[in-house]
Formats: sequence, C-alpha cells, structure tokens
Amino acid sequence: MTIRCYLNRVETDTNLLSAIKSGNATLFIGQDGWGNIFNGTVDEVKIYNRALSVDEVRADYEAGFEELNSVSGTSPCGTNIANATVTLATLEGDLIYTTQTDSTGNYTFTDISAGTYNLTVTKPRFWPVNTITVTTGNTENVMLWLKGDLNRNGTQADYGDLVMMNYAATGRLIPDWKFDLNGNGDLADAGDVLMLEEAAAGKIELW
Repeated sequence: MTIRCYLNRVETDTNLLSAIKSGNATLFIGQDGWGNIFNGTVDEVKIYNRALSVDEVRADYEAGFEELNSVSGTSPCGTNIANATVTLATLEGDLIYTTQTDSTGNYTFTDISAGTYNLTVTKPRFWPVNTITVTTGNTENVMLWLKGDLNRNGTQADYGDLVMMNYAATGRLIPDWKFDLNGNGDLADAGDVLMLEEAAAGKIELW
C-alpha cells in the first residue's frame, strides 16, 4: 500500500505502508494527541473510504478556488514594466505568493481562495507601490513611478526633471512625494537637488 501526500494539488511525497490498522482511538485533526496543536487554520476536512485518483485530488483542490485576474503595472509614460516583484498577502500580513511581471508588465495569481488581499509592487529605481487592497475576480491596474522622472516622460533625471526640481526648490512649483529623493521627508531640499543633478551626470543611480 502506498500513501501519497499532496501540497496544492501536486504530489510531494510517497511512503509504503503494509496496512492501515483499525482501532477505537480518538482521531485528532489539528493536533497530535500529546497537546501539540497546529498553528494555523484547518478548513474543509474530508475523509474518504477509498483512495482518490490524481485527477480527483486536483478537482477537489480546485473546487471553491477562483482566479485573481491579471494585474498589470505601467510606468507613468504608458510603457509596460517587466520584472517588477509583486507580492500578495492576507489582510493580516501573511505572505501568500510572490511573482514578477512578464515582458508586457502583466502578472496573474491563480488558485487563490475567494476573498480580499493586500498587494504590493516593487522594482529597483521605481518608487514602491503602497499596499493596495485587491479582490478575487477583479483586475487592478497598478502604476509604478520611475524615481527622478518628475516630468513623466519615462526618462530618469533628464533636463526637464532638473528644471522641475529647481522650480520646486525655489518655490515656483508645489512639490509632492516624488521630490523627496533622499527620503528625509523634506520635499525638494538641497539634498534632493544634489541627488538629481548627480543622477543626471551619471555619478549615482536613483534606487
């Protein structure tokens, strides 16, 4: 007799057993009988009087699950962003999946239990996306903003960006969070101006 273990519908382990013995001992689910309790959630427990086929295991797993539709990330100038890290977590902050956007800037999480989740998107040289709430069955478009691309043309620290930073530093333009390149909370201060100038000159990378 072979015992087969599955995780997320994929067989992960097998073990040979001579026989399954009958008895009148208490059946524990979520603990081992010595007081060691499983730290998590046990849901949809089922006990069969026969062995399930691989297809039956897969169908049973997929029942009650639905797909979280494609979520795409685009830069401010409208181009798609590949290789951005996308993280899906529970509302309590427990990590579920991490993936990356494809060459068109799209990513999809599948086999997600119906519900609401937290989603974050990050990529070097881009401002991280604040955690947003997503719901299964919906499509959420996420915008990543290139650091130093103040004029939204897809180029980092070009002449137009320098002009905008200078205007903000001298009070001729009202800055927002994108002007805080050094992360000290002061918008368009001397440090931000210097960082953008050095990035324009190729001396540093804005990460």
